[in-house]
Amino acid sequence: MHVLSFVKAQLNVEDVENLAIGTKDCNKTLMQALQAIFTINDKEPDSVLKTVQAAGEYDKIVDGVFENYLEARVDARLMLACETLSWLRLYDSIYSWTLQHQNYSLYGMLPLCLMRCHRVLASRAQQKLKFPSQGYEMYRKSVELDSIVSSVWRGCAPAVSVSRATLRVDVLPLLPYLLSPTLRSANVQLCSENEKKSVRTCASAMCDYGLQFVQQRGADGLYTFVLEPDVYKLAFFGNEERGRPPPPVRQAIAREQQAELIRRNEDMLTRVAARTGKNEESKSKATSSKEEAKETRIPNHLQRLKAKDVTKTAPQVHKDFFGRIVPLSQVQRSDAVADLISSSSVFYQYREGFNNAVRKNVRMKDML
Repeated sequence: MHVLSFVKAQLNVEDVENLAIGTKDCNKTLMQALQAIFTINDKEPDSVLKTVQAAGEYDKIVDGVFENYLEARVDARLMLACETLSWLRLYDSIYSWTLQHQNYSLYGMLPLCLMRCHRVLASRAQQKLKFPSQGYEMYRKSVELDSIVSSVWRGCAPAVSVSRATLRVDVLPLLPYLLSPTLRSANVQLCSENEKKSVRTCASAMCDYGLQFVQQRGADGLYTFVLEPDVYKLAFFGNEERGRPPPPVRQAIAREQQAELIRRNEDMLTRVAARTGKNEESKSKATSSKEEAKETRIPNHLQRLKAKDVTKTAPQVHKDFFGRIVPLSQVQRSDAVADLISSSSVFYQYREGFNNAVRKNVRMKDML
């Protein structure tokens, strides 16, 4: 009435129906739409279509129908389930075509597919429906597994690099069995040669595929070694604890992997140093050969010997403790012993308080 008081023109029923006033309470929730699909309404049989359209979230409604249709009406031959899946498949086809071509001419058929599901699944008894959450959980799980595959694929060494599809299908399902060596003792020093070799092979494979055991604190407050990225989730699909090695074996593998990384880094530094030494040697040879080619070669019979210039050294000046010049006669008179420092051009002078410590390069392999 408050709105109509401001309207000066005469109104009829069609004008009131076309106005977007009072449509605030017409929206429906997701659970109301699902309850309308699975329940028969004798008073308003055709109200399901309006309820679904008022809810608006067609994709979530479809997820709810998919998660609850087996608990609604089930026959012995599953004919109702097959018919429901056929209407859901038609919904997926129309929705995918609409998103792909950005053509919304068929978008109005989506609630009609849900209405046909109501014709198949509705019953007079009140249904206990579940909120649709499996779709989001499966999407989150898929993103997590794809991130594991991407992490392993980016961390692969060039020697073992393959395509992402080959890594997902052929390598990752068998990799956890390689990362679980069987050891009789947690101490690697007490193991046999074959067991030590299996631990080294496991550490080398982890270095090749960019895997490592990281210490993480659990819910009980204890630190455990966890594989990063966790390929067990991708290989065992929820039963990853079945193939994990025991904690002592993980610790032994982590220690051996650190030693393997140190060895690989030292080998790489050695190769780089050898390569740079060869390059510098080749450059020096090339420059020396160019300089020799530039110099004019004088025949032996035209060469002449040249006398070496003798440089006269300045006489040594003697100074006392305060830096004053002392005459040579006074020095000879005070000390008859010949001064070796003044008579020699090379001498050693010790300065008290200055020291050079002895340094030595120590590598990590000498400390292991």
